[in-house]
Amino acid sequence: QESRGLGDVYKRQAKNIPKNFGKQIIIFCNTPQCKEYIEKYFENNQEKINAFYAYLEQIKGQITSIPSLREQWMIEEKENNDEVTEYKKAFRGISYIFIEFYSVKW
Repeated sequence: QESRGLGDVYKRQAKNIPKNFGKQIIIFCNTPQCKEYIEKYFENNQEKINAFYAYLEQIKGQITSIPSLREQWMIEEKENNDEVTEYKKAFRGISYIFIEFYSVKW
């Protein structure tokens, strides 16, 4: 069996970046640091907060590529109901916070 070149290794790793990044954002959503942002966004409405966490559980397996991560940030009214739109806005806002303050700075 031939060994793979570094190019193949880098390609495989690049495919995992959006998947891993999306999962890290979802993990961040479940931290105490993020809790205050979620509570503020949903105005301490525990029912909406619980529904948002259920939504995160639903999407975490769907983020497998750059387009699928982007889909969670994009809001297209024709495809989403009001709840999904609200969850996507919250996820996008929390993603900005994660990227700005908690992810690795290069």
